[in-house]
Amino acid sequence: MQNAAFPGKLNRDAGDQRDAAAPSTVFENGDLILHSLEKIGVEYLFGIPGGAIEPLYNALARSQARGGIRPVIARHETGAAFMAEGYTRESGILGVCCGTTGPGSTNLLTGVASAYENEIPLLVITAQTALHTFGRGASQESSCTSVNTLGMFQYCTRYNSLVSHSQQLEHKLAAAIVTAHQFPRGPVHLSIPMDVLAAPAEHKGYHLDPDNLKIRELPVSPAVLSRLVDEISNARKPVFVLGSGATGVARDVIDLAVLLNAQVVTSIDGKGLVSSYHPLFRGVFGFAGHKSALETLR
Repeated sequence: MQNAAFPGKLNRDAGDQRDAAAPSTVFENGDLILHSLEKIGVEYLFGIPGGAIEPLYNALARSQARGGIRPVIARHETGAAFMAEGYTRESGILGVCCGTTGPGSTNLLTGVASAYENEIPLLVITAQTALHTFGRGASQESSCTSVNTLGMFQYCTRYNSLVSHSQQLEHKLAAAIVTAHQFPRGPVHLSIPMDVLAAPAEHKGYHLDPDNLKIRELPVSPAVLSRLVDEISNARKPVFVLGSGATGVARDVIDLAVLLNAQVVTSIDGKGLVSSYHPLFRGVFGFAGHKSALETLR
C-alpha cells in the first residue's frame, strides 16, 4: 500500500508545464534541497523571504519555473508554520516552512510548537548569517554566540541541527525527514547558513532515495486483528474516538462507523477529522468541548 506521506509524483496542471522556463544552469544547495523534497511528494514551501534565506527563494523561483515546488508567501512566519501544519494534516504530504535568520526564525516557533504538541510531521528550514560572521555580532545573527535559534527549537522539535558544511546537507535532510515520520511524529528543524545555501551543490544526482525514507509498517498480527473484530462486533454501543493519530485513516474509520451505526467523537487534536455535519458525529470532548460528546462517552 502506498504511504500517504510520500504519494509519489506531483500533480501539475498543463499550464505550468507550458510556461516552464528552460532548465537553469545554476544548481546550488538550495536547489538540491528542493529536488530532494520533490522526490518525496512535497509541492509547496510556506514562508516569507528575507536576506539570509534569499538563496532558497532564488532556488524556489527556478523550481517554480520548471514546474516543481512552488513558494506560498504568508503574511507572517507564524502563519507559514500553521499553513504547513494544516497542509500535512489534510494531504498527508510533509509540510515544509521556512524563515530567515533572527526574528524570521523566532516567529515560526508558535506554529512549530503546535505541530510538536499535536505530533504533526513538519520540516522547518531556517537561515543563519554566513559562517564567517558567527560570533562577530552580524545583523540578526542567531548562532550559538548570539540569539540562539537552534537552542530555541530544541524544545519543540524531534530533530534539530545546524548544517555547517555542504557535505552534511543530504545526510541531515534525510535524517530530519525520517525522524519527522517516526513515532512520536513531529516537526524537525534544519538551520542553514546563507553561504551554505548559496554554495554550488557537489552533484546533481539527488542521491536522496525516497524508498529509504519511508517508515516501514509493522506487520499486523492476525490474532490481534481477529480479537479486534470480535470486540467491535460484540459491542452493544460502539463509540469511535478519533485523535490526531488518526490522520490518514479517519475516512476508513468513519466508513466502518457507518457500517456499524457507531457514534463518533474526537479529541481536541482530532477536531476536523470528521465533518461537523456528519449524522454520527457527536462533537469534541475535552477543554471547551461539547456536552453531547461527553454524554456519548458516558
